[in-house]
Amino acid sequence: MGHTHTDFQGFTYRTLVYIGDATPFGQAYFARYFEWQGRAREEFLAYLVPTAEAILERFRILTAEASVRYQRELLLHEPVAIEIRIEELTRASVVLRFTYRHAERRDVVAEGRQRIVFTDQAGRIMPLPNDVRHRALAYRHAHDGP
Repeated sequence: MGHTHTDFQGFTYRTLVYIGDATPFGQAYFARYFEWQGRAREEFLAYLVPTAEAILERFRILTAEASVRYQRELLLHEPVAIEIRIEELTRASVVLRFTYRHAERRDVVAEGRQRIVFTDQAGRIMPLPNDVRHRALAYRHAHDGP
């Protein structure tokens, strides 16, 4: 379903709970929250850094840590909006914070966190590419505060 801007003035990834995402009882599988988080992260990075494909020819993105804390279950065909904020930016990593909302009611259904690092082709952690760092700092300042 793609991304859009929301009331918090930042990047939001939207999707639905499809049949393949749900148990026979209509509840979204917990593993889908991680899949959605990964898709949201990839679209966010492409949005944040339009030249991401060129950067990825030199670097790879690795998820060093990921978590999801559930607050309410999602059901079949419910719309999901995942807001992304930059929680922390260090020399070699970015921590993204994900707020999962029911897209219509706007209530929080889960919260997630993911630390990503960039590695060279051999898998060694590298400093963040300058293009990523500069755009992440600008995004964080504009949408998340200083």
